[in-house]
Formats: sequence, C-alpha cells, structure tokens
Amino acid sequence: MTTFKLSILLSLAAAVYCMPISQVTNQDESFAENYLRTFFNLTEESGPAVRRGISPVTEKLAEMQRFFGLQVTGNLDTDTIAMMKKPRCGVPDVNIASYSITGKDNKWEKNSLTYRCRI
Repeated sequence: MTTFKLSILLSLAAAVYCMPISQVTNQDESFAENYLRTFFNLTEESGPAVRRGISPVTEKLAEMQRFFGLQVTGNLDTDTIAMMKKPRCGVPDVNIASYSITGKDNKWEKNSLTYRCRI
C-alpha cells in the first residue's frame, strides 16, 4: 500500500513540474528578425564570420539579450520574445555614439564668425 501511495505522489509531482516547453514558431522567428533589423541594425552579411558558422542573427540576439539583462544565449527563447513584444519608443538602441557632439568632425567650417546682439 505504501508503494502505491508513493507512486501516486511521484506521478503527481511529475505532472506538476512537467509543463510543455513552448516552441518558437516561424512567425516568432520572422518577428525577431524584423525587430533586430529595426532596433539593433541587423544586416545581411557575408564573409569569413558567416563562413565560420557565426550567424549575424545569433550575434544580434546575444547583443540584445546583453542590453536588456537577459540570459545571454544567442538563441531565441520565450523571455527574449516577451521582451521584444513589449512596447518601444522606436529609437534604435545601438550606435548611440554616432549622435554625440564630440567626434572626428568637430571643427568649424569657417574661420571668420559674426554675431549680433539683440537689445
């Protein structure tokens, strides 16, 4: 009798902890690629990195996961998709330095400047 109770208890525990793993669909993959193109400058690349098997999508997914503090795997998972589906402001998260006022071309084009004083 105790073996029967133990087997029922174990089967109940297994049923509680065995939830189906949500699968990433093709629609989620295309959504993720569009998201990475919009916010993380994903481009189609060719060259030595692609020939070695390093996917640009994997690199950008890892960059995005690092940016949002997610577990960095480089793979599309449910946490990453959930973060992608949150509302955004529309401003890309990368290349912020290109908008700074200090850079390589921080020199005036003219040497003689004029000014006016309004009273």
